Amino acid sequence: MSPNFKIFNCLWQVLKSEDIKMALDDIELPPNCRSDATLLKAEPRLKEEPKVDVSEPALPLADTHPASERHAHSSSPAPKEEPLPATLGDSELRGAVAKLINPKAEVKKELRLDDDDVLRLLDPSALAPYPISLPMDLRSTTISRDKLSKRYGGSAMDTFPTPSAHKLAEHGRKNFMCINLSLWNPNGPQVPGHGGLFFTTAEEDDTWAREADGRPTVYTVFARLRSNEWLYLGQYELHSAPNLSAQQWCALSPYVRACWTKNICKKNWGARVRARIHLRTTLGHEPSRDEVDSARGNFAHVTPEQINSAFVAGEEYIETWSMKCVGYDEDFQKEIVELARG
Repeated sequence: MSPNFKIFNCLWQVLKSEDIKMALDDIELPPNCRSDATLLKAEPRLKEEPKVDVSEPALPLADTHPASERHAHSSSPAPKEEPLPATLGDSELRGAVAKLINPKAEVKKELRLDDDDVLRLLDPSALAPYPISLPMDLRSTTISRDKLSKRYGGSAMDTFPTPSAHKLAEHGRKNFMCINLSLWNPNGPQVPGHGGLFFTTAEEDDTWAREADGRPTVYTVFARLRSNEWLYLGQYELHSAPNLSAQQWCALSPYVRACWTKNICKKNWGARVRARIHLRTTLGHEPSRDEVDSARGNFAHVTPEQINSAFVAGEEYIETWSMKCVGYDEDFQKEIVELARG
């Protein structure tokens, strides 16, 4: 059985589960949808198997710097990084995976990937938690998506909300990422400072995940734990993980494939996939990014059967991203606490 078979069966169970009903009041758009830019496809990159320290850091005293000493964009002073230890054993790795799960998140156990799948897809370095000094009662405080949107801007429905120029001038934060665990990403990050997985349809390149100079874009990440409860997790980088191959796509349940193809067929976020399928037929070759960008129309005539055929042929695929926490802005979370309790 393909190791990624379980991935999409899990995603299918998420999509058809009763959790969807509970999420309707604050559901955001699917994970590859954003209002300000087109998400683009990343080529998988070979990664070394780094040795990781997955022990929980001790919690020092909370930051007591006065507001006048804080910078609007900076985290509290970053703790010193510890050197990576010797390779961990199987039991320690599985223990590290268990720490990625937030017991307060409304994600049924059977919807999550098993430990083996997570370990195959998640970059080993993402198993090492980023050390956080903020007391647990503060770091675990959640906020509603409505309050988050009103204070920092951007749509309350987008996975990647984009603040207006006015809001951006107020707070200087532009890279927000809000992950709904109960729908598309049951193995997404959900514990502050810890890693997770992010699933999306493929696009042309990875400019959405990288800055112009090639450095990974750092996102301010929130996760939906339950209805109206979004938790700040930290600052994250995304790195490409193995994609689903054509053979693995064919091994999926017809119900799982139908879920993806029907949504790609109907939803706005599937327009570029539909455009590529249309252009392959009309142009007779693999369309370039410029040709896709220049294409006009919604391409609603592209059918679920044509979409499935494109996946079977390996022309389209689902991609996986490994998310690693690289920082935690404790002052920002204190702002979130005040806003949530206000």
